[in-house]
Amino acid sequence: QAASTYIDPVRGRSNLDVVTGALASRLEFSDATGGEPRATALIYTDADGVERRAKLSTNGEALLTLGAVGSPQLLMLSGIGPEEHLKERGVEVVKH
Repeated sequence: QAASTYIDPVRGRSNLDVVTGALASRLEFSDATGGEPRATALIYTDADGVERRAKLSTNGEALLTLGAVGSPQLLMLSGIGPEEHLKERGVEVVKH
């Protein structure tokens, strides 16, 4: 099992949150004026259907795994991707 190999040994860390049964809907970014945008929060719907906001660390890294289709989809829903494609769908462009 992947969970017992990768997650179980570090599950007790204070800087780790594992959320299952959730649907990620978008990332929020800091103001990227003059620099690269930084993800500051993840908006997701939990297993009970409640929309939640998870603040991301500003001093470290965040690992979000959604697979070969889900990861690019989340980035595009968050405004990262081909500018014309995002604008056609009414998504505010963060980075193209």
